[in-house]
Amino acid sequence: EKSKAYDLMKGKFLRYWDGQGTYVLDPRYPEVRQFIIKTYIDATREWDLDGFKLDFIGRFNAGSDTDLTKANGRDYASVNEATDVLMTDLMKSLQDIKPDIMIEFRQPYVGPAMRKYGNMFRATDCPNLASVNRIRTSDLRLLSGTTAVHSDMLMWHYDEPVEVAALQMLNVMYSVPQISVRLEDIPEDHFKMIKFYTAYWLENRDVLLDGDFHAVSPLTNYPMLVGMKGDKKIATVFNDQIVEFELEKYTNVDVLNAKRSTHIIVVAKGETRKFEYVVSNCLGDEIKKETIDLSRGAHMFDVPSAGMISFRATQ
Repeated sequence: EKSKAYDLMKGKFLRYWDGQGTYVLDPRYPEVRQFIIKTYIDATREWDLDGFKLDFIGRFNAGSDTDLTKANGRDYASVNEATDVLMTDLMKSLQDIKPDIMIEFRQPYVGPAMRKYGNMFRATDCPNLASVNRIRTSDLRLLSGTTAVHSDMLMWHYDEPVEVAALQMLNVMYSVPQISVRLEDIPEDHFKMIKFYTAYWLENRDVLLDGDFHAVSPLTNYPMLVGMKGDKKIATVFNDQIVEFELEKYTNVDVLNAKRSTHIIVVAKGETRKFEYVVSNCLGDEIKKETIDLSRGAHMFDVPSAGMISFRATQ
């Protein structure tokens, strides 16, 4: 009521949002759609922005007392149809200015239909909750096709052991990590860990983001995530899971140990093949390197918590 837009838009509201002390505009009015679109166009041009996070889209919905007619200047009776027109026209208007503009939505108003309105989907707020971030980004990956999926912002207590801090990174490796700790304030080993796993993510993003994505066991909150592309496979285990290793199919296999225990169990399938493996900790330091004949059956390896083991075929 204190904004300049109140008098301009008065009478064109869906409802009053008491918790926020504001009104929700009704997109069925052409003046409302024009006002919203112009606001974003002006911001893009004036501030040369790279993109927007469009929030609270879920508030555009009809209530039990909403008059679902075209009366009183509305050109749509349906709130849903009017919202679709608003978002479609908004996206087109912004892309006319910047073809590569980024438009982000966050849960819960994401899904296949939302892909035409934006090009980034983000997990809803879960700061310092690594497992929740994993679940939410995995849910999004399964629904979002090729649309970029971003984690919620990563943060942790700076007194945490570096292995615990690293779990925040490992839980979102199959999305775009958003790191929100202050790099100038974190301990040196935390910075080294971020540098290592950021470099690993950049090097392997084609597998992690663009490869075949397998989210194991949704009923138990995805205890293992797997990305596969070509002859490369990356598996991340969040509890004591068995990792299948198809010896004839993959020449490069990484297993990330995103749990506190140090045992990694690999079940090899196919004919015996020679591999070199390297065990690294979460700082990227090499702990062990060895060449073995990997035969069919179960094999157990010691891998530091938040570390990884990398297999490379040598024949």
